[in-house]
Amino acid sequence: MLARLGFAGRLILIVLLLVLALGTLGIGLAVVTRESKEFETSRMSIPQQTAAIVALLDSADPSTWPRIARAVATPELTLSFADAPPPITPGAARMPGAEWLISDFLEAKGRAIEVVRRNPAAYGAVRRIFARLSADDHAPVNVAIELANKRFAVFDLSGPTTRRIFGIPYGFWVGAIGFLLSALAVVAIVREARPLRRLSDAVGGFADSGTPQTVTESGAPEIRGLIGAFNAMQGRIAALLEGRTMLLGAISHDLRTLLTRLRLRIEQIPDAEHREKATREIEDMTAILDDGLAVARGVAASDRREILDLGELVSDVVSSFDQARVEWNRPPKPRSFETEGDPVALRRVVTNLIDNALQHANRCRVSLSRCEQRLELVVDDDGPGIPVEKRAVIFEPFYRLDAARTRSNGSSGLGLAIASTIVQAHRGQISVADSPLGGARFIVVLAAQA
Repeated sequence: MLARLGFAGRLILIVLLLVLALGTLGIGLAVVTRESKEFETSRMSIPQQTAAIVALLDSADPSTWPRIARAVATPELTLSFADAPPPITPGAARMPGAEWLISDFLEAKGRAIEVVRRNPAAYGAVRRIFARLSADDHAPVNVAIELANKRFAVFDLSGPTTRRIFGIPYGFWVGAIGFLLSALAVVAIVREARPLRRLSDAVGGFADSGTPQTVTESGAPEIRGLIGAFNAMQGRIAALLEGRTMLLGAISHDLRTLLTRLRLRIEQIPDAEHREKATREIEDMTAILDDGLAVARGVAASDRREILDLGELVSDVVSSFDQARVEWNRPPKPRSFETEGDPVALRRVVTNLIDNALQHANRCRVSLSRCEQRLELVVDDDGPGIPVEKRAVIFEPFYRLDAARTRSNGSSGLGLAIASTIVQAHRGQISVADSPLGGARFIVVLAAQA
């Protein structure tokens, strides 16, 4: 039946069992821990009472002890005198904690004290366990305390002895056991939710790497069904990705073959001007094809990782552009700009951002800084800028701003999309803001190597 119970039903069952257990515990304690009205009205615990009686006996003449014993006697306490503590019979056990507590109340220290619990044969095992849990054990207890004249005062206790000795209220045990039951309920709930945690981790792993993360089916029926559907979905998505990669590889090979043939035919055009234009168009087509395949294949987000100096990488990329149009604010050499990543992919990020800036502006400025464990690469330009309402979509593939991004400048609309894919694969962030030069500012944040 439990195997068919749903997740919500299991949680409700756990809570109901907890409430039922607490209710049963309260009723059981109310039955087992009944006590006389005499004890309800008493204001002194056994340690205090016995210590006061011992002090009275030490100050009184031994001939008056019998009368004192009769005066302090109650249905739960009787006093007698002996030359030695009563012998410990089989089944009895000393109570060191009670002995220490009584000695703490005595005025004269260093006295011999012996507290012995004597379990009557009438107690069954279940009754003894319940009595111990309820702190209301009715087993008789003998307390022997050495007096000043080396004789022993022997107190015979009956009734709820454990509570009277230690002064522990019933509510303490109810709270303690209630806490234990609540902890067990929490453990049960965590156990039921554990398959969801594994599923969440698998979803995150699959989203990051694209590699199927098989999850063992367990838990409530609907959770097992969810895990099974997720495992099947991963397999289908992985198969689709593999098929798409093979298809794109075939398309890339065929298109490159055709472009190569066109390039050879273009070389035969006698007019140099037309030949140059045709060659430039072939190069633009090749660049667009490469960008499209990179996004579609996910090549922009490779798994290759190594420690590299981002400052040196940016310097190398900037040197390949027109120095009159690109300003490089080289950071101070002593600072460390090491990060972990794919040098080819990060080089492409810097190249795309600078190329994007130069397509729509006269000049741009590249800067790199470090703040604690963060590296910040900034590319500013003096172009027309990017409207605030369109900044959320400029990283989408093939998106172009109507006024600035056109086919005439050779833009495929994939440069920023590729840069965004690479940065996200490196667990970084890329954003756009207003530049102090008047145009757009692109900010890339990556984790610095410790």
